[in-house]
Amino acid sequence: MPGRKKQSSTVRADVRAEVSKTLREWFGYKIQTSREAKSWYRQYSQAFRRCSSHSDIMGLIAELVHYEYGPDEYLIAQLINQWHLSRQIPKGDKIFLLRLLVDVSRTSGFRFNVVIYNNLFKAFGALQEKEMLKAVYEEAKAKRIELNVISYSSLFKAFGEL
Repeated sequence: MPGRKKQSSTVRADVRAEVSKTLREWFGYKIQTSREAKSWYRQYSQAFRRCSSHSDIMGLIAELVHYEYGPDEYLIAQLINQWHLSRQIPKGDKIFLLRLLVDVSRTSGFRFNVVIYNNLFKAFGALQEKEMLKAVYEEAKAKRIELNVISYSSLFKAFGEL
């Protein structure tokens, strides 16, 4: 669009490297299954909902790393939502963060469930990331994830936004 400034990324290269390191470390820890841990996961999931800035989100992830609480499906789903919906994070940074999350999860062996895929469909569609949307969809199919009505609704909407 003429006269429109291209949105620059506010997450500097050194910060991007730190985010990558923190996410890789987080995915290195196992999901805790005790009753107490389940309570903590619920609290962190709710805390993610209140985060709007990149530093708030990374602060929560750093706490989880400190306590050696690996990611679970609910935290990842909430994390995707917050990164994608935050108005304080520029589009370029959102794309970087979501791509990084997908990459880290793949290399760590973390298995996404249908809820996480639905959130990724919505996020990459809203960010107009056609290649990543298709790649994530193909990955879900290859892993035989049973997509549901929400999945197909998210995909239809996402492809409509492209």
